[in-house]
Amino acid sequence: MRSSWLLLSLFAIGCGGEAVIDPPLGSGGATGSTSSSTTDGTTSTMSTSSGMPGDFTIEVVSAIGQANCQPVVPPDPMGMGITLEVDNTMNAQALQVAVNEVSIENDQFVSRFEVDILQSGLISAGTTGQLELVKVPGSLSGTPGSGCAWCDLDNLQTATLFLDVVAEGIPFTIEGRVDSYGCVQ
Repeated sequence: MRSSWLLLSLFAIGCGGEAVIDPPLGSGGATGSTSSSTTDGTTSTMSTSSGMPGDFTIEVVSAIGQANCQPVVPPDPMGMGITLEVDNTMNAQALQVAVNEVSIENDQFVSRFEVDILQSGLISAGTTGQLELVKVPGSLSGTPGSGCAWCDLDNLQTATLFLDVVAEGIPFTIEGRVDSYGCVQ
């Protein structure tokens, strides 16, 4: 299970998801982290003071999936493309972003998979950039049949997209929604 703030924020996330990282001013080298979700329906917030390079936000702009579920369902029928927007305008340093794992989850199904970043993952200081992610073929794991489970609109509408991200060595999770999921059935 994810931490309780993620479970509570399932209800607060709208069509996109966003993680906002803000280092405390004058932290004096303190370590640790706290997190919360806002009530405006768009933002999950995580604050930490352990080695933070500066302020940045990462948002899920789009997530589009597809599955080949006929006539014979292969072990990994799923494909997905995800676009992240990284706002590094308040940071005086370049920001290196990596995505370790992605999952789509609801109360019945879990689909976990790896993604490749199509660019370097480096966002220059003082800029905003987009990162394009693509699901690695053959990397689907989780609930058996979950690759085709998202073809059911009821399953997709209750699902949350989770991205396990590392930026400048700091791990955190971004939440979002799958915008569309095309299926051959």
